Amino acid sequence: LLERAEASSSSQPHDVKADDVEALLRKLGPSVARSAGESLHFTCRGLADADIIALGALAVLQPNGLNSLVTINLSHNNIGDKGAVALGKALGGGAPALTRLQLHENRIGDTGAASIAGAMRPGGAPSVQVLRLEFNRISDDGMRAVAEAWVAGGCDELTELYAAGNEITSAGLASLAAALDKVPRLRTLGFGSSSGGNR
Repeated sequence: LLERAEASSSSQPHDVKADDVEALLRKLGPSVARSAGESLHFTCRGLADADIIALGALAVLQPNGLNSLVTINLSHNNIGDKGAVALGKALGGGAPALTRLQLHENRIGDTGAASIAGAMRPGGAPSVQVLRLEFNRISDDGMRAVAEAWVAGGCDELTELYAAGNEITSAGLASLAAALDKVPRLRTLGFGSSSGGNR
């Protein structure tokens, strides 16, 4: 994979560097070799944007890409907008089996939230049922992007959305409320918890 990543970086120098992949693998540790193909579960690893860019590049280099992924849990890291955009692009390339996406307790803002929401469409990751975005840096613009993804036909399978501990006001919630008929399976919409709410 390192050789393929290096070949990719030599032809597309802005995508990923082998050094970034090596740094990522050091953070992930030996468990990466034992992880099931259906799950990416790397919490509390200090993963930052460069790591997620490298992770996305590695994932799409797999023989089946992201086709078999069912769960992604990258919570409790240091992922910001650049990392979330890279993840959104990877998912947008095709992750049809993905049902659970957990990105809570990171540093994702509106741009990252928009990229993630945009990936949840036919051809991308349309089967996501649970999306966790609590305790990030998402405001009304991020929620408007989620609502726009709903209106555009994404997120048809969504049953649970959690977004407590962000910077969302009544305007962001109103954007979602106006598009609720586009997510008929939605059962849980969480904007507050015992640890924090919104604005």
